[in-house]
Amino acid sequence: MKLEIDIQDEKVENLSPPAEVRLNTVVSKYSNDILDEASRIETTRNSGHSPEITATIIDDAVDFNKRFRVRKKNSTPKIIALIVAFISTILTGGLFKTEKFNEPKYLLPFLLVFLISIIANIYIFLNDNNNE
Repeated sequence: MKLEIDIQDEKVENLSPPAEVRLNTVVSKYSNDILDEASRIETTRNSGHSPEITATIIDDAVDFNKRFRVRKKNSTPKIIALIVAFISTILTGGLFKTEKFNEPKYLLPFLLVFLISIIANIYIFLNDNNNE
């Protein structure tokens, strides 16, 4: 079954072609999330009868999606970067002794750990998926 959604022309008249594609993608993803949640709700409420998703279940799915937005699982590289950033930031703080900075054998490990910390934190910041 194909379900079409009408949006008033004056709402979409200023959209660029890439914006139209993105809107279509976002609406499709949002509707799939709502329908998946509605199916889960209906399954928990179903007591052996034939499955039927009602308007109330759709409303419950929308409310649930607004309140408890399901976050995407972090990828393995991002999890590794989170661990590296955490450990290297703690090590940087532990190695921060300004009186020893004039010794090269102390300064170089500090700078190396500090650089790793900065790179890992920038990677995490740039690959943040909160806006998707």
